[in-house]
Amino acid sequence: MQDFWRDIKDILWSPIKMANRHESTSDNWLGPIMIVLLTAALHIVMFLAMQARINDPVSSYLFNLNVPEEILSAFDNFKAINSFLSLTGGVSVIPFWIVGAGVMTCWAILLNGRENFRKVAILYGYAHMPLLIYAFIVIMLMSFWPPTAEINSAASSDLASIASALEAYRDEILQTPTMKLVVVLSYAAQLWSLALLAICASVVQRMTYVKSTLAASFYGAVILMVSLYFAR
Repeated sequence: MQDFWRDIKDILWSPIKMANRHESTSDNWLGPIMIVLLTAALHIVMFLAMQARINDPVSSYLFNLNVPEEILSAFDNFKAINSFLSLTGGVSVIPFWIVGAGVMTCWAILLNGRENFRKVAILYGYAHMPLLIYAFIVIMLMSFWPPTAEINSAASSDLASIASALEAYRDEILQTPTMKLVVVLSYAAQLWSLALLAICASVVQRMTYVKSTLAASFYGAVILMVSLYFAR
């Protein structure tokens, strides 16, 4: 356990030192698996907390409007879909961990580095610490500084007026300081994690920092495209 806490400290503040130490030791998967699973679990909680803070006022708004049962049922289905996406979004941390290690290994082979998938996977597991910290911070934000916005009363009870009021609410809540901070922290955590991956991979795969950064940047672009696709 002492080695586990030392690895957590070193991956955040001394990644080169940690990579050199793991390169010369036997593979230990327990630490990275624990961090990745905890990161996935916290992301699920984070996504659900964000959805609750945004959707609960809408539920109350629709209920107070006495809208037809079909609209309430449709919104309940929408919330169920969001909950499912929150679950899959958190679980996706696990396959992306393996994919990231695979991408770095492929680039190492292409750029005349050394194939060392197991070590990269182990170190990338530890490099999820910024994402774990990010998820914890966002959960705290949703608990103590949640985004709030008013839903303006619809001009009438027809579907078009209600949709317009909810669209204005969505735009307003996305512009709150809390949601802007969440977005900034998200990019910061991803960049920090990718930087740790690039540094560690450069050590265990015998690549220059430039080549390793290029490989990590390619993987980061893949993550960004996938995130933008599902955020549409």
